[in-house]
Amino acid sequence: SCEADKKSDIPRRKKIEFYSGKNKLTGYFYGINQNKVNNKVVLVVNGYGVTYNAYMPEICELINCGYLVFSYDMTGCGESEGENIKGFAQFIIDAQNAVLYLKKQGLDKIIAFGHSTGAYAVAALLNIQKENLNKAIIISAFDVPNKFVRMCMQKKMKCFAYLLQFWIAVFEKIQFGKYALLSGKDGVNKYQKPVLIIQGAKDDQVEVNNSLYSLRKDVINNQAEFLLEKNRGHYPTRIENEKDREAFARELLQMYKDDSFYSTKFSTDRGYATSLDMNIYLWKEDIEDGESVMTAEYRPVEYGKDYDVVNNPDKFQLYID
Repeated sequence: SCEADKKSDIPRRKKIEFYSGKNKLTGYFYGINQNKVNNKVVLVVNGYGVTYNAYMPEICELINCGYLVFSYDMTGCGESEGENIKGFAQFIIDAQNAVLYLKKQGLDKIIAFGHSTGAYAVAALLNIQKENLNKAIIISAFDVPNKFVRMCMQKKMKCFAYLLQFWIAVFEKIQFGKYALLSGKDGVNKYQKPVLIIQGAKDDQVEVNNSLYSLRKDVINNQAEFLLEKNRGHYPTRIENEKDREAFARELLQMYKDDSFYSTKFSTDRGYATSLDMNIYLWKEDIEDGESVMTAEYRPVEYGKDYDVVNNPDKFQLYID
């Protein structure tokens, strides 16, 4: 839950409007009553065909962690002007105009948070707005739209899927010019700042083999990190109930046992841990002056014994807050 208006479930917010081309887009600042930390804001870029309301769980979690959040309806959606969504590159153009609007408000540290087609837009935006973005969180993204659509339709259309890919490429180029040529992978590589790419292994909309995550070996940005959520689908960041929280905590425990964390390696010269305390943060710098989003403790049921978490798992109890 998060701080909300008395008459609704929507967190307290401030409505604003900005232009993307000829269309006036509607956006909202959330968490407006909390202090701005170093002019930092999280920009939420929606997926295809949904409005800002679809991301209230993420917005609430970010507010609870102390972030100012900005979300908007893209061209042709929700409260914004425009007859329809013209194409994939429109996501990039709208996101770029949102970034420029935030910069004009004096918000110097922008964290771009995108999901699905919005995540593609964030990754592609890194090609042309790398100086204006501080970090990027890219969830359930693909690399380029025409290839993504072709791979989605390959089983049904077979060789005709390649014709579809060609026509999408032509249509986007005619409609949007240079924006149609932007690649998510290229954006991540050119960015050379912190990027977190998250993918659900059970995603049936952006499947793993058709995702930006699948291109991780081609990413040369040494500040890019990748996370595959094994038991989650198209919304891999959502822990919707206590079972999900426990599954996530046990996944972290297994990563400790396998020593498979991306940027941390554990020494076992003196044996394995006899207890574990885990605090989960959104970002590394939050460790010093931010709040954790979740804590998990793995403690022995009986102290004073020679138990460790790897060889005696049945002697430990998991506690989650």
